[in-house]
Amino acid sequence: LYSELSDRHFKLSLRSKGNVNVERVARVFGGGGHINAAACRMEGKIDDIHRRVLEAIRTSGGS
Repeated sequence: LYSELSDRHFKLSLRSKGNVNVERVARVFGGGGHINAAACRMEGKIDDIHRRVLEAIRTSGGS
């Protein structure tokens, strides 16, 4: 879930049913949490943020 806080500033809430460690993904962007629930804040264009998050999921071993 991407929540826009202000222009180009977003809060990301990440959830998983166990196949992706979202805490590891959030940590890439300075956030944290638990294996199945984590969050972080990011700045930039939403398309770029989405691309970066998907890449972090891929490199963390997720699908």
